[in-house]
Amino acid sequence: SGQHDTSGMTRTIVLLLFVAASECLTHRNDTIWPIPAEVYVLSGPALPIDRHFLATSNSSSVVVADAVERYTKLISGTAGPIEENTQEDLALVTGVEVQVVRDDETLDWNTDYSYELLVNGANSVVIVAASPFGAVYGLETFSQLVVNGTLLYTNVSIRDYPKFQHRGLLIDSGRRIYPKSLVLQLLDALNYVKMNVLHLHISDHCRFSVESRMFPSLMEPWHDNYYSRDDIMEIVEYARLRGIRVVPEIDTPLVCTYQNFL
Repeated sequence: SGQHDTSGMTRTIVLLLFVAASECLTHRNDTIWPIPAEVYVLSGPALPIDRHFLATSNSSSVVVADAVERYTKLISGTAGPIEENTQEDLALVTGVEVQVVRDDETLDWNTDYSYELLVNGANSVVIVAASPFGAVYGLETFSQLVVNGTLLYTNVSIRDYPKFQHRGLLIDSGRRIYPKSLVLQLLDALNYVKMNVLHLHISDHCRFSVESRMFPSLMEPWHDNYYSRDDIMEIVEYARLRGIRVVPEIDTPLVCTYQNFL
């Protein structure tokens, strides 16, 4: 009951995600995880990232626009200063071009997350994605190839798509409420490992964790310790921009009856 300390749970989830990542990295000598479906080329010397690095796209999708802005800040923020007397001798990676085949933002069981990442020198970095959500995955993969302000390879050819349609994490807020800020952090973590479902267990015998205007008495025992409608709208949109569906679960009388029977 009440607002529980979630730091232990957070550490556990982060540890599990890093264990999964470590398992991937033991099978390949690179920084990309999960391992892409097809890696054709990873070769050549590292290239420095320009401090004015810019991701651009031909897409009119809101999802792509948000991803382009986020990853531009992330990748350009890793770039370090370059000595003036050596700058002209270096080929700087100034940007990545994101091409989206279809601006279809439908997010469901059949969403196409596939993409290709092609690098042929500092001036040719291209992501070709089947959908806006494939573009998000392509930018995430590219960002993982940038370490300490440098792109690890001069030549890259990757074709990637998920192995499983459902790649999810469950939050049991029906028993323990988690701060909205933590939920948003977990959505970022799911994006890093290209997972696409947040299973939100909203209710159980001990709690109803989401505001209901039709049945306000459901929240009375918890005062303000539940997710407001605005909280849920923010979580759903934050997830959507990262290619993640929020799947709610609400217990019904049938479930309660079945539990009592057991």
